[in-house]
Amino acid sequence: MNKIGSTQAAPGRASDRLEIPAMMTASFETMMSAHHRVFEQIEAINRLWIEAVQEANSTGAALSSRLVKCKNPAEGATLCNEWVRERAARFASDSQEAAKLWMALCGAPFAAADEAAAQQGKDEDRGTGREKHPSSKAA
Repeated sequence: MNKIGSTQAAPGRASDRLEIPAMMTASFETMMSAHHRVFEQIEAINRLWIEAVQEANSTGAALSSRLVKCKNPAEGATLCNEWVRERAARFASDSQEAAKLWMALCGAPFAAADEAAAQQGKDEDRGTGREKHPSSKAA
């Protein structure tokens, strides 16, 4: 009886030793595609964050210049309330966009692997010289 994690194949199943390493190996193209997708998503997230910070700085500076020109506290309070409302709306839209980008980041490696598997299936169907795994050949 085999123990869990044993490297010995069960009697009559010598191909098991070849199946697990074959399932674990990924082609270089698949790995590069997955990394490329991840870095694209990271770039988009960073771009969103930088744009949000730049906008907050510019709108804050504009608010400061408008507050200096206020003639009474009520006018200043109105400007501040308006600014806070605009920032809250921007924060909500940025949060939604960031959530979409983070979800895409989490799925990027899986999407690349799916595309690579589909491409490999197409290549095998066309007979491009790539061999099928021994367990998929008819005996």
